[in-house]
Amino acid sequence: GDGEREAAHGRELEYEQLIASGQDVIGDSMARVTESEVSSHLAPGESARDYFTRAIELDPDRPEAYWLRVFAPGRTIAERRTDVAAAAAR
Repeated sequence: GDGEREAAHGRELEYEQLIASGQDVIGDSMARVTESEVSSHLAPGESARDYFTRAIELDPDRPEAYWLRVFAPGRTIAERRTDVAAAAAR
């Protein structure tokens, strides 16, 4: 019904906002010299990884957040490989 459509639309908007926020954080971090400098400019919970993880939790069947989380600072090679595999599976 209408309620389900509205809820789905709301989730879609939230997902897109999380993706955009995470991309902004990655863009900002690429403009900085060091990871420690980046970390000092972010409030707790503002990491790109956090945004993409929240997007994955919101809609785990979509690949975008998995692909983008691969590029988030502070991820291990194993974590990045897991995200690549998860994205490819979608």
